[in-house]
Amino acid sequence: MSADTLLANGKIPIGRKLVEGCVGFRSGRICYVGKEVSSPRARERIDVDGNVILPGLIDAHVHLRDLGQAYKEDFLTGTRSALSGGFTTVLDMPYSIPPTDRPENLEQKIEAVRSKAVVNVGLYGAFEPSLKYVKDLARLGVVGFKVFTTRRQPMDGDDDKVIEKALLCARQAGVPIAFHAEDLKTIEGLELTYKASGNCSQMVFADAHPPEAESLAMARIVAICEKTKASIHFCHLSTKESLRIVIAAKARGLPVTCEVTPHHLLLSEREVSSQGGIAVVDPPLRECCHQHALSDGLKPPVDLIASGHAAHPLRKKVLEDPLEYLTRISRT
Repeated sequence: MSADTLLANGKIPIGRKLVEGCVGFRSGRICYVGKEVSSPRARERIDVDGNVILPGLIDAHVHLRDLGQAYKEDFLTGTRSALSGGFTTVLDMPYSIPPTDRPENLEQKIEAVRSKAVVNVGLYGAFEPSLKYVKDLARLGVVGFKVFTTRRQPMDGDDDKVIEKALLCARQAGVPIAFHAEDLKTIEGLELTYKASGNCSQMVFADAHPPEAESLAMARIVAICEKTKASIHFCHLSTKESLRIVIAAKARGLPVTCEVTPHHLLLSEREVSSQGGIAVVDPPLRECCHQHALSDGLKPPVDLIASGHAAHPLRKKVLEDPLEYLTRISRT
C-alpha cells in the first residue's frame, strides 16, 4: 500500500486520549491512521510538529450571503473564513436573494457555490406557499428545509395547518425541517408595546423576544411532529425550557434533534449592556441561568454546536434604533 501524502509527527485523538501517530491520504481519502513506523510509503511527507490532527469540522447552520447580498459576503469570503477556522463543510440556509425555494433558484446557487466556494457546501431549501417544489428540491440534493415560525411570508410559519402540510411533504421527500422557533404573536405584541413607548435601548430586542416565545413555538412544533412523525431540527436553542422540551420529545421517541451556538453557550445578556448592538443576535443572549443550562446540556439532549453565522454590515448593527433594524434582519 502507498499514499500520496502523509501527515507525520502528529497527535491523533482516539477515544479520550491523544496518541502520537500519522495520517495517510490517497486519492483524496484517508488510507492510514496509526504509528509512523507502520505507515505506507508516501510521495509527500508533511511534518506537523506535534500538533493535533483533526478531521475537518462541520458547521450545520450558516447564512452565506452572495447572490443578491454579496455586498455583505460571498461564497468565496464566507468559505475562506470557514476554512481558516478548520471547517471543511458548511450547511447554508436558504433565505438568500433569491430564496432557494424552487429548482431554478437552487441551480443558480449551486453554480455560484461551484465557482467560488473553497469548502464543501450543503444547501437548505425553502418552502414557497404551494409546496409544489419540495420533491424537486430534494431530488436536486437539498439537505433539508428551513422554516421561521416568526414569518408569514413566503410561507406562514405561524399557521399549524401550513406547518403540518410542510412536515408531511418533507417526510415524503425524505428530508428534515430545521426550525427557527419563536412565537410570532408574542413577539409582535411586545414589539408594538416597545415601539409605542419609544424605548430605543439595546436591550429592547431581547425584551421583545422573551424565553417563553421560544418554548411556546417549540411545544407547538413538537405537537405537530408527533402527528406527522416527520424529522425536525431545532436551531440555536437559547433557554433551559427549550432543553426540557427536547428531552421530553426524545423520551417519547420523536425524530427531534437540536443545536446550540457558541455565543449562547459562552455569552449572556450582560454583553448587550457592555457591547451594544454588536452583541444583539436572534434569538437573543439570555440570562446566565439559561447559558449554564445549555452548557450542561452539551451531552444529550444537544446534538450539535452550530454557529448560526450571518453577516451584516457593522454600521447597521450599531444603529440607534435596534428594534426597527434588528426586527427586520431577523426576518431576512
